[in-house]
Amino acid sequence: MSALLEGKNLSKSFGGLTAVKGVDFHLAAGEIVGLIGPNGAGKTTLFNLITGIFPPDTGTLLFDGRDLLKKKPFEVCRLGVARTFQIVRPFLKMTCLENTLVGIIGRNERNREGGQSGTKRGRSCIRPAWAIMNRSWPGILP
Repeated sequence: MSALLEGKNLSKSFGGLTAVKGVDFHLAAGEIVGLIGPNGAGKTTLFNLITGIFPPDTGTLLFDGRDLLKKKPFEVCRLGVARTFQIVRPFLKMTCLENTLVGIIGRNERNREGGQSGTKRGRSCIRPAWAIMNRSWPGILP
């Protein structure tokens, strides 16, 4: 099976603290994988590397054959790779899928700087995200 998402030798340090060191992974389409570890193990940093929030110090990162390391976070999102942030309580009137999509809709670089609303760029990320989900898990979407 070919990799949909693949990282090799990913590392990230913050000053003298190494948060991620030499991480390799290979995820195929339709594969469901969990990432576990204690607080401070580098899980969130790895997700930030994958989504373009932080550039790695070393390593390569490919999504569907495309180099993610040369892309900005909103470009990574448009390819269908997005993350959500921990929210203590989900939106109760929304499905699990809809709660997950909230992370895609709210992502916008200019919105954080007080510029335009995040909805236009967010909407541009939804279609590729749904396409990736449908390709990875056929029949999951309504």
